[in-house]
Amino acid sequence: MEGKSPKSGTHGQLKTESRKQSSRTRSSASKHRELVRSYINIPSDQMGRVVGRGGSRLKQISKKTGAQLFSKREVRNRVFIEGTTEEVETAKQQVARIVSTGKRKSMIPEKRTLAIDSGRLGNDCQVLLKLTSVSGQGDTCFRLVPSPSAVQKPEFVVGKIRDSISELMQSAENVLSQIRQEATQGQDRSPLDIDIWVHLGHLLLMDVDESKAVHPLSIQTILSKVNKRREWRSCFDASGVHLDVERLHELLKGSSDEVHSSLRHEVGFYTPSGQDRRFRVLIPEASTEDTEQVLDVSAGIEGSRGVGSALLKAGPGILSTPSTPRLKADVALLGYRFDCRLLIRTGIRNRSVQTEIEKDEDALLTREFCDKVQISGKDIHLPPKSALLDGYMLHFKRKTERRLYRFKGFELTVSRETYTQYDTVKRPEEQFKADLHIHSIACDTLLDKNGGRDWKPQDIVRHFPAMLKFVKEDLNLMILE
Repeated sequence: MEGKSPKSGTHGQLKTESRKQSSRTRSSASKHRELVRSYINIPSDQMGRVVGRGGSRLKQISKKTGAQLFSKREVRNRVFIEGTTEEVETAKQQVARIVSTGKRKSMIPEKRTLAIDSGRLGNDCQVLLKLTSVSGQGDTCFRLVPSPSAVQKPEFVVGKIRDSISELMQSAENVLSQIRQEATQGQDRSPLDIDIWVHLGHLLLMDVDESKAVHPLSIQTILSKVNKRREWRSCFDASGVHLDVERLHELLKGSSDEVHSSLRHEVGFYTPSGQDRRFRVLIPEASTEDTEQVLDVSAGIEGSRGVGSALLKAGPGILSTPSTPRLKADVALLGYRFDCRLLIRTGIRNRSVQTEIEKDEDALLTREFCDKVQISGKDIHLPPKSALLDGYMLHFKRKTERRLYRFKGFELTVSRETYTQYDTVKRPEEQFKADLHIHSIACDTLLDKNGGRDWKPQDIVRHFPAMLKFVKEDLNLMILE
């Protein structure tokens, strides 16, 4: 539950001298801007994660958002926030994001790993780190740029699958074996979500010491800092790649075996207890006016890989929860205009039984917001944000148009996405991106067999080299034509 902080909780009444000084500073600043005071309640098991050692996490959020955050010994499980209305809302989103992430990670350990297929360059080749952007969470990001003299190819570095990929395949097989064993233990036999695809974007590094970024680094050094020492974090950003979607459609229409189109709307929420909820509506191209069919298809999302678990039928769609992350492995192919990655993402579905509080939260969210969503043609109309009860936060909304093609044993999904992210330190703005996902039909067939229960880890990972070969040869030429 959120709310405004009572007057008795002003900073002038805090006992420590440091907080008195902070209060005088903010009082002076208030002459130039209108400040509001608020608070957000934190689940007891996540309070330490939100505050951080010695208040380090709160200080970090304050630095990123401009708001002042603090806790009081006499008020348990609550963080107080002061700043402009916009700063306070941004700070609340950041806190809610930390709580939600902590909730998921506390369920089961998550393993992440990165590999780079350096092709003919080798792991000892030198790459440059180029300062490229600041993420929505305020992190400084660096992109890996291969030396222009290393190869003559203008795009992906083309070469054989090197030892680093073999090591990743063995690592992925070991972890998948462990996950599969865990997922089938006990009476619930929770299904395992696993999604594997290739797409385009930029491989980025975070937490990099900027003084180290001025010198060329070997791929081996980078992998050591990401995978072994855990000094740096990696992510993959698909939003910075400008694909010619219409040209891709034209190329694929003449050679594909099958085409399917759909439109999906998705809205994300944080609940008062820190749960991450997704409201999804799927609109097939051929049935935008057939409400009953839209409802049936939306409900059918429950069985889809990589989506998570459906909780309730809500309005024209479903309310679901993301699967609990278990393994995330990236195989990156470096390029000059953009990079490519093979993503292996797994998670455990229905790992924990919902509490009564969580069930009540889902029922309220469905009744007060999702049930009021309306479909109009290919669009949905949401209630105003004011319709959300205290403690519920909208953290993103997304509209994705997808067109699927079957080509040489692979499924290629070309998509256009319009989205707004609210849980960032930047001002929320509507953004647009195009994306291309490549799935192996043989691999997906194994994953889907008998409800996703019959696949073997070694049968999955043996498809990785073929996917990378397809990217390096067919997709590389397709994009460069």
